[in-house]
Amino acid sequence: MKKLALILILLTCLFAGFCVACYEKPILLRALLGNARVFYPPMKAAIKVDGENRPNIRCFAMKAGFNGQPANFLVLWVPRPEKSYEREVIMIDRTGQSAGLPNDGDEDYYLLWNLFLFQSDNGSRPVLFTSGKFDKNDPRYEFRDDYIGFFEPKEVDGKEHKFEIVLNQ
Repeated sequence: MKKLALILILLTCLFAGFCVACYEKPILLRALLGNARVFYPPMKAAIKVDGENRPNIRCFAMKAGFNGQPANFLVLWVPRPEKSYEREVIMIDRTGQSAGLPNDGDEDYYLLWNLFLFQSDNGSRPVLFTSGKFDKNDPRYEFRDDYIGFFEPKEVDGKEHKFEIVLNQ
């Protein structure tokens, strides 16, 4: 009888923890319901911003869209504590040789333990750096098999930043 009570208490605690986690981060529940996905593991990549190594930036591969069509995207999680979301997400289309920010809100991305990137279906479409939103920006893209370089528009955080990604490091 004591084992049954212990198991019941444990299950109740787990369920309560799950409910709190889903309340705090709704994208976790969206992933269970099929309206979000999880990217894992982070890719091995050396990432520099303005020539400085940034090992805290995570790079994930996106191999298909939510519609099931093949895709060849990289998704960068860029910590930015000064931002309201405390991060920036940059989507890089390797096939189309372009990059941009997802048209997202705070609940559309979540990085768990620096290993699992949750992405909602709402956050899967980028607004390209060459679009009118970024005031005629020229990102000066450079795409090679293992290297991607571009300039992030100054509209993102007030200053133009050069991103360099070397894959398979």
